[in-house]
Amino acid sequence: MEAPGHPGASIGKERTRMSFLKKRPFIFFIAPALIIYTIFVIYPMVAILPYSFMKWGGISAAQFVGFQNFRDIFEEVNVVEQMKNAFSNTFFLLFLTYLFLNPIVIAIAYFLYRKVYLSEIYKTIIFMPQFVNNVAVAFIATLFFAPSVGLYGNFMTAIGLSEKAIAGIWANPVYGVPLLLLVGGWRGIGYETLLYIANFSMVPIELDEAARIDGANEWQRFFRIYFPLISPTFTNIVVLMYIWTLTTFDIAFLLGGMSGGVNGSMDTIQLFFYRNVFGRSSNVGNFVGMGATYSVIILVTLISGSMLLQWILRKREVSY
Repeated sequence: MEAPGHPGASIGKERTRMSFLKKRPFIFFIAPALIIYTIFVIYPMVAILPYSFMKWGGISAAQFVGFQNFRDIFEEVNVVEQMKNAFSNTFFLLFLTYLFLNPIVIAIAYFLYRKVYLSEIYKTIIFMPQFVNNVAVAFIATLFFAPSVGLYGNFMTAIGLSEKAIAGIWANPVYGVPLLLLVGGWRGIGYETLLYIANFSMVPIELDEAARIDGANEWQRFFRIYFPLISPTFTNIVVLMYIWTLTTFDIAFLLGGMSGGVNGSMDTIQLFFYRNVFGRSSNVGNFVGMGATYSVIILVTLISGSMLLQWILRKREVSY
């Protein structure tokens, strides 16, 4: 055995390092993005934690106050009511996303994978909204549901419900969350569809052919072969939808304003955070502290929910 200081020892370590990198070439591809992500995402999330225990306006000296910031949030009745409404709307939006949007995306992806008539054109139409700015998306939605000139108003008038068209869908708080689902889903449905199509394409065609020979119909092949084998992607998209829903801000702000629409019907967690951190004069002397406190609450909700979903769904995954 060579001594630690022997030149051969350093050469051996270098060979081991090079062997490790040769067996894992993907490190060279993910390292740049991982470094940037760590600097601009991971580090700020960790660095903000100490400020949630401080009273600091960003200019004067910070004062350690312990859990006082958290107590201030949960002891103020108006803030608590807003928070309950924002969390309620956000999780209702998540429920509708899982109940309607995700199944629709899976169905669209499967039909496009099966190359239905004009499937390539459908792919372009579905993915096109990804390139539209959210401001433009909100403007299009506003025009679409406009009482006088929008297609919604014209349709309601045509079927004899002109009073509904005049009132407008924006005035009814019942439609607040469904509108967020409709507009946000139209904007982002293309990305999830492409992920599912790519995963359907990875299912061994031999399994499908064997099922055909055994007499399995289309529904049976989908539920017995394709859907179980795309379970890892299904888990990832369910978690991503959870994260995206809990971070919904721009569409809610553009459609409902800072107040979150009529009676706060479009208020979301992120919009609640923005309004109470940047829109309250009482936070001037504790701007950073309260902002960090709200951030910690949202961060804990995101991480705990994501981990719970992964823990539940990973156990049901099927590999091939």
